[in-house]
Amino acid sequence: MRKTRSLHDEFITFYQLTTSNTFMAWILVHRKSPLEGLVKLNVDDSFLEDDFRLSASGVLRGRDGNWIAEFTRFANSGDALLVGLRAIQLGIACVKKKLEIATFYDLGYTHFNCESDCLEAIDLIFNVTNVSLHVYASVLLEISNALHHGTINLVHISRE
Repeated sequence: MRKTRSLHDEFITFYQLTTSNTFMAWILVHRKSPLEGLVKLNVDDSFLEDDFRLSASGVLRGRDGNWIAEFTRFANSGDALLVGLRAIQLGIACVKKKLEIATFYDLGYTHFNCESDCLEAIDLIFNVTNVSLHVYASVLLEISNALHHGTINLVHISRE
């Protein structure tokens, strides 16, 4: 169950979760609406160190909070940095796929903010000195190339 309340340009959403023990909890999700013509791409990653299970997911939303697209991918190898980078990479690929649809620009969407709470990945993307020698060179190069086109901005957000 989901309840959403809009306060000016801020959206507060409560999600009701039910576990296998029929315990119910409410999770508060708080986000601000993007500027006109700007689409928000929120990406997140998950890394379970004990079993080395990884997941990367994200959602693309328009100005009014409407859902545009989403993605989720799972992996069985890697580390926390890799899954943070993969979440950003997959999010950018999701945006690129939507850019191929002519009506996307007709809706007024021209710029994208990709928001991630993985500061280590964002620092690496912007501060790596020799990308081609890095262990995650292919992922870093794909992200860097997409960011140089100027329609996608990478932004760090704090964890809630």
